[in-house]
Amino acid sequence: MKVFQVYEHKVKSNVAVKIGFSWPGLFFGGAWMVIKGFPFRGIFFVIVDFALLFHNLILGGNRYTELMTPIVGERVFLAGVLLYLLSIFFILLPGFKGNTWLRKKYPKNGYVLIKSVSAESKQAAIALVKNEENIKSQDSFQETYYSEAYKEIENYENEINKNEKMQYIKNSSLWARAFAESEGEETKQKAIYVKLRTNQLSIEDLKNKELTNAADEKDKEQRELSKKKSVGSKIFFYGLLVTLILLIIYL
Repeated sequence: MKVFQVYEHKVKSNVAVKIGFSWPGLFFGGAWMVIKGFPFRGIFFVIVDFALLFHNLILGGNRYTELMTPIVGERVFLAGVLLYLLSIFFILLPGFKGNTWLRKKYPKNGYVLIKSVSAESKQAAIALVKNEENIKSQDSFQETYYSEAYKEIENYENEINKNEKMQYIKNSSLWARAFAESEGEETKQKAIYVKLRTNQLSIEDLKNKELTNAADEKDKEQRELSKKKSVGSKIFFYGLLVTLILLIIYL
């Protein structure tokens, strides 16, 4: 089971970052960095990776010795080994440090760490935290609904004028239902009304939340679409920039 840290944002969707090794960072390197919001770091890694790849694949054999001897003298072999080790270091670094970079980045961009959870995937971690938050929210609101319903009964009891009592009962239909279920016993009627009224307030709030969530989901889809377009534009731009830099260096 993997461990994720889930972050919350006031406007944007929640995100989850795995604690540990980043396989996407290892396999996609500089491109992964650009997509995740590290454009300059990504460009630097791509340039270095291409330079080391050029060194490892093209500058080999006698030609390599001829070029490097005036620079490092007799330590040509040692320089080659060090450059190979440097290549491995740059390949592995995004894998080992990628998720750490993300955990440092999100708080700087307005995200707040909610908690760490064990889950199979990022989506599962976000869903788990959201479900826990919903349960806490429902319990809190349920107490509020009970208080609101009981307040109606309290005001009803405190009113001396019998003709004015019913103004505090917000739902006369539920009051009549409570009267029927209590068989006319006022104490039971009040208790039943509190339960019925609490349930009604909960249902009304749930409907309002569903409407709000539907609107939020629509906004989220629009933001995700805009984000995908933005990421595509960034990849194209930085890819073109890296290509031009490499052409300038090697031509």
